[in-house]
Amino acid sequence: MKKINFKINKEDFNVWYLKGPKNSPVLHWAHGNGLNGRTYENLLKNLSKFFHIYAWDARSHGLNHRIKRPAEANTYGQYVSDFKNLIELLYEKHSMPIVIAGHSFGATICIKAEPELRGKVSKLVLADPVLFTPLANGVSQLLRFFKSKKPKNIYLAQNAAKRRDKWSTKAEAHLDLSKKNLFKNWDKLSFENYINYGTFDIGEGISLSCPRAIEALIFKKSESEFLRNTIMNLSVETHLYLASRGSPSFDKNSFFKSKKLKTFKILPSSNHLFPIEEYGNFSKAIVQHLIPTETKNLNHI
Repeated sequence: MKKINFKINKEDFNVWYLKGPKNSPVLHWAHGNGLNGRTYENLLKNLSKFFHIYAWDARSHGLNHRIKRPAEANTYGQYVSDFKNLIELLYEKHSMPIVIAGHSFGATICIKAEPELRGKVSKLVLADPVLFTPLANGVSQLLRFFKSKKPKNIYLAQNAAKRRDKWSTKAEAHLDLSKKNLFKNWDKLSFENYINYGTFDIGEGISLSCPRAIEALIFKKSESEFLRNTIMNLSVETHLYLASRGSPSFDKNSFFKSKKLKTFKILPSSNHLFPIEEYGNFSKAIVQHLIPTETKNLNHI
């Protein structure tokens, strides 16, 4: 994957690029909270057989760890502004509307940015977006108050705030993180990319590019992002893919009130990390639903 530099909101952003076939559509991938563009390399390489692929490292993630952190009062607003600026640049560069796609927090950004990018987006691909409702927010707070042990994903912000984010060497980080349940089903390349492109040297060791305070802040802010009206008024063809277990898309029903929902698919036996762990099946699903029948050959994936 090639590194490209874009000036976004007067700051230098790293964006990863994979060249696709001549005259193919352009797709930008937005990673999940705490991850980086290269974490999804397996998925993106498959998709690059049908699309020109871009994948940013969001502010305070991946190689963009030096960019100023988002203000707590405007966390999502900052990320949406960055994303909107990048998609406008890609639209100008390629002279065509862009497929915007993302996972988890990245998918939520895509939804929030779409109304500000009318005419510059061709399709929307969403992998398990984080979508709370006021009810889900209230229930989560109540369950935490009573210290309920289930569901585990009501403690994402709290757990992120306690997560280790510094090690003496990459080897130590590799050994430590390999023991975590989160990574037990990851392939070698995805796991190594998470560490190699998601940490930086701090002189006396290494640190995650996305510090635990930022990861926790994003999880916390996600609980109060209510997007029912935005979802119902989406203006482009929308493809929604959800995990069969532990999905944070509590407001998925709003998509059925949108006239633009073209694909709704729950991936069997999957968890929230299916774009990484089930990249083969997921990339085939995207190509199947987005690329015209006469031009695709799924045997290439």
